[in-house]
Amino acid sequence: MTQAFDLSFKLCNKDIISIGILVGYTFENVTKAITIIEEIGTTTNILVVNNSAIINNLRFDDRLKNWIILLGSNSNSEFSAWQEGLAYILEQSLDHDCIIFANDTVNIHRCFTKFRLLMFCYQIARNKNAYIGTLLNTKNKNFFFLGNKQNNKILRITNYISTYLFSMDKSALKKLNYQLDYYNELKSHINEHSTTAEDFFADTLSLSLRLRLVEWLFSGRGWYKGGKFTEQKREMFTRKALCILNEFYLASLSHQFNIKLKDIFLRQNWLYKFDRLLVWLGEVRSKDVDNKFTSI
Repeated sequence: MTQAFDLSFKLCNKDIISIGILVGYTFENVTKAITIIEEIGTTTNILVVNNSAIINNLRFDDRLKNWIILLGSNSNSEFSAWQEGLAYILEQSLDHDCIIFANDTVNIHRCFTKFRLLMFCYQIARNKNAYIGTLLNTKNKNFFFLGNKQNNKILRITNYISTYLFSMDKSALKKLNYQLDYYNELKSHINEHSTTAEDFFADTLSLSLRLRLVEWLFSGRGWYKGGKFTEQKREMFTRKALCILNEFYLASLSHQFNIKLKDIFLRQNWLYKFDRLLVWLGEVRSKDVDNKFTSI
């Protein structure tokens, strides 16, 4: 079975020049995540390390001897790291048809089956001008970013890609001007003087979106690190909130630029259920289970 899947990965990617950009925070997670990226069959792999304490250990690890290793700024968590990886690709004029993006928890919060990886590769092979990953529906037509005084355009959020693992081809990246990090555009949506969870987000987000984000971050029933807002945890909550907003913003811009958002399971629930069946049958990458991760 493994040989069949490995062959399928190669067939899916045989004519595609792909580059992987992995964001690293912990040594253990990185050494687990690299197996996912390498199995996709990427031509070149870049590791952007957002934790200076582990970078030397990673540079001397034989498992990463063929990886390009960069120290990230961690200015906007994984999104700044991916941006720094993109900057390196452009500076070095590295040839590519598509770029695979992942963070080092890619196979920590989910059971990562070979079938899921195969479906991801299949979508990359068959789609152009596409943003590919796990597509999630917000199920709420009132999620949107409000415009500012200079630009009163409303950006609606109907769905988004979960950025634990995703791909964009060259045509999609060109439309976005190779920009994934929107910290400067998004920081004003968070109230830096907030004293409670209720006023954490600015009113530049729609009310329904603010309420949902507050519930997800601060109720203890959403994000696995979430809980009561305190001043001591402000930075942690701010970083996570900016990542979620960046996911939403990137999806909204992709719609605006007519970039296709493609789901690895083809938006077919039976394919997702089949993947979950494989988990329970033991065809897994991790002992964790999918329901540890709660989406927006």
